[in-house]
Amino acid sequence: MKWFKCMLLVVVMLSTFAAIAAAGCDANPVDVTISGQARYRLEIDGRSFDAAENNDWMQYMRTRIGFSATASANAGAFIQFQDSRILGLNPGTQAFNNNTGNYETGVHQAYLWYKPCDKGWVKAGRMSVGLHNERLVGKVGWSNIGRTEEGVMFGRKLSDDVNLTGAAFQLQENNRDQLNDDETIGDRYIDPMFYLLNVGFAEQGFDLFGYLLKNEALNNYKLFTFGAYSHRTFAGSWFYDSMVAFQTGSDDDMDYSGMLINAEIGDRFDNGLALSGLIDYTTGDDASTADEIETFNNLLYTGHKWNGYMDYFVGGISEGLMDLALRVKYPLENGWTLKGDVHSFSTAEDMANGKSSLGTEFDFAVKKTDGPFSIEGGLGIFSPSDDWIDGGDTGSWGYLQSMVNF
Repeated sequence: MKWFKCMLLVVVMLSTFAAIAAAGCDANPVDVTISGQARYRLEIDGRSFDAAENNDWMQYMRTRIGFSATASANAGAFIQFQDSRILGLNPGTQAFNNNTGNYETGVHQAYLWYKPCDKGWVKAGRMSVGLHNERLVGKVGWSNIGRTEEGVMFGRKLSDDVNLTGAAFQLQENNRDQLNDDETIGDRYIDPMFYLLNVGFAEQGFDLFGYLLKNEALNNYKLFTFGAYSHRTFAGSWFYDSMVAFQTGSDDDMDYSGMLINAEIGDRFDNGLALSGLIDYTTGDDASTADEIETFNNLLYTGHKWNGYMDYFVGGISEGLMDLALRVKYPLENGWTLKGDVHSFSTAEDMANGKSSLGTEFDFAVKKTDGPFSIEGGLGIFSPSDDWIDGGDTGSWGYLQSMVNF
């Protein structure tokens, strides 16, 4: 049935191209544009929970330059080069392999696009994708490298208020098929894939989405994620940002399930002060169900944005996570902004010791913005619970970051 799946994919893609192209529009040439960014960050890392250990000082540098070239008003390409490195480690002009460790020197993004009028668009190549609040699909902008996906992504305007977005991303190329037990070529590809489909209702202010993470080489693993996302301002100054998602899937030996609840609600006052409360909950594995794993898979998310700036839980944990937070943001004069978060962390399922409390994190930051230039500094303090780390010292982390965009 491999040929049928391939033909079906080709038919869907051609139908999408045809539907978009049918719109037609005048093509007016435009100029090539150049964009870029230079970012420097100093981090002071004392997150070991051991006061006897020295803090680790690390300098990061990320440089990007992008070229957007359009052959007409409805077709073109974007290419972005990136160099990211830890300063002082192999300095000079030595090149590093793409997406290896903390380094990337080469093409960060490269894709072509086609967009006739306002009916739809198609992109193909390597691209950085952030959807909704990046809780499940994010660009990981804080990272010195960032995340990119490779494949095809398209959008289609179904009506004035309804939009459809879809994508098929190949997460790895193994360049061979699955082998059967007798070493003959089987009928299953082993390249892991990520598929997404999103329907947005602009007037109602919410999206419905479905994702499929598929890795047939990993014991025929398939994980489906279905959910809804909404972000709105109401009653003049109140706002909310919320997402709920459910997962189901299996491999040859195990069933998978999970649930996510992510919701932030707050108020913006006349003086610019914003106060909000956050709940971020993901299910954990129940040890009593040996044939099922209930830990929610965070997929391609941007963890730094939600679960504390110190990134203790950025990869998720098998017991699941309950993050309750209060957030404050206050604009000062002359482009200065103050921010502060306090998080209370616990597990969704009890840890091996029967406890669930993880600890409390305080994050503070101040930022100055002056046109394309910005500079900011921040401090994180984590007080671990004895239920998690018995006798652990307070962890600390700080940073100073400057950036220029052009």
